[in-house]
Amino acid sequence: MACPAGFTFDSTPRKGPNAEMTETLQSGTRLFYHGYDIVWSENHLLASRLESLRRIGDELADNALQVLKIKPGEDAYTILQAYVAQPEHEQESPAPRMLMKQLMAVPEWVDWEQVRRGQQVFWRYYFFISHALLHFSLAGGFSAPKISKVLTSTGYLSGSRTKERVYETSQFVLDIANSLEHLQPGSGAGWKSTIQDLLGTLFSFSNCVWRVMETKMGVHMTRQEREDYLHLWRYVGYLMGVDDIFGATKSPELADACLESIILHSVEPDPESGKLCASLLKSMAATPKLMTKVIRTLGLPDPFKFHLVLAESLLGADFWKANGLPSMSKPYWLLQKLMIWLMMVDLRLVNMLPWWFRARSLMIQKTYYMMVAKNLGKKRTQFELRELPKTLPDIQLASKSLDDLTP
Repeated sequence: MACPAGFTFDSTPRKGPNAEMTETLQSGTRLFYHGYDIVWSENHLLASRLESLRRIGDELADNALQVLKIKPGEDAYTILQAYVAQPEHEQESPAPRMLMKQLMAVPEWVDWEQVRRGQQVFWRYYFFISHALLHFSLAGGFSAPKISKVLTSTGYLSGSRTKERVYETSQFVLDIANSLEHLQPGSGAGWKSTIQDLLGTLFSFSNCVWRVMETKMGVHMTRQEREDYLHLWRYVGYLMGVDDIFGATKSPELADACLESIILHSVEPDPESGKLCASLLKSMAATPKLMTKVIRTLGLPDPFKFHLVLAESLLGADFWKANGLPSMSKPYWLLQKLMIWLMMVDLRLVNMLPWWFRARSLMIQKTYYMMVAKNLGKKRTQFELRELPKTLPDIQLASKSLDDLTP
């Protein structure tokens, strides 16, 4: 299994507008923040506790990286394997060997049957989860300054790489959900990041999904499904280097409380994050010139506007307005409702017909792997670090395009 790169270059405190308020909140206090309804509890984390995580990384991996001297574009895991294959007396430091030992170990708490059930949850709700990951987790994630800084600094928002990054992340998620084999020790690699960044990333793939499914799409996972899905991502988090100091991934309730704490601590939507969001959606809506002409000639819905309405439907009107993004016209909202209805039909068939679940899941896997391969040049990505971009042409283009949009 491979996991996407994430680099954090400093640990400078950068808090959301409500971060300081969390220091004095009493249990039972109810907050409304850009559409989030939060009831503060003993499970929530103060901003000061979260801020301390910005100074904690993966010391074991950091020490190994210093010895291995991995360059941008090189496969970290291949270099690590080659290093530890040398006789011990020829190894400069024991750090890489210690890292490999940890990578090969499976934590005692891992329940492989529950991991397998978590994978089944992904395929059961595939269309809802995919919708949530793109139009909620990723589109909304730009409102956390630390996340947007990582993406711009690594070049993932430069030109066509925006769409490429989404397909790389799709490959990552498909690998996780494909089979238990993809999650076995010895098939992954890791990069530097802080624990708060990693926890935020972990929750964007796990409990963010079931929360937005419930509140915005009217789909409710059972408690067992949430526990299984979280267990899958808890193990993935371990492979990514997440040191869950606060035990936030042990139950859905603890995960939800930690997620809400991170939102109050880090998320601050503004017009700049709106430009990043629009750039992402414009890249995902990009079509060949001939297809664009056909769409305009026939008066078909604009793919970019459709992506915008899909994102607004999940992020909410308050969050969308804070991002400085325009709301779309009624026909696009009707299309959004039609899409959700079709997804509901698929879910009903999945729950009623086991053969449909198997056949449709296999078809999705094959189709999406073909799409990923096509967009990544028929090769599996290794998530190498990109160069630092000098300009952000897609962001500029998106901001200009937004000025021309009519609701």
